[in-house]
Amino acid sequence: MNAIINVLSIGAFIAVLVWLMRQSRRSLVGWHSPDGCDFVASARVSDDAGTPSKWIVVRAHLDPVERKISLLPRGARSSGVRGTFDVVGRPHDASAAGLTTRDAGFVARGSNRDVLVRVARGSLPCDLLNSLVDRGDQ
Repeated sequence: MNAIINVLSIGAFIAVLVWLMRQSRRSLVGWHSPDGCDFVASARVSDDAGTPSKWIVVRAHLDPVERKISLLPRGARSSGVRGTFDVVGRPHDASAAGLTTRDAGFVARGSNRDVLVRVARGSLPCDLLNSLVDRGDQ
């Protein structure tokens, strides 16, 4: 009987640890600095045929004066979104871009590729990116 209780308690403990790890990774994407210029977001790039890659968690730095965003992903396989890009606008079709109602998307253009950056709607980085895009449209 004690062996069964031990196995069940170890299983419950491992399940709680796994749940906490998933929650911590999920909450990371909403972080931003007090000024909103440094934040964690998701990004993806489209290939030449227009097929989008998977969403990748990136650290981002926004330079509002230069209208540039620098993206730094984790891992070697995500080099497609690594670099400094010009903030150029919003995606034409949010549902086709893979955005939910909680997210806002912004298109950043590099020398040879476009990257879609996804941030939480209503956050300080979203407000900064919106002001950059609106200022660029005028």
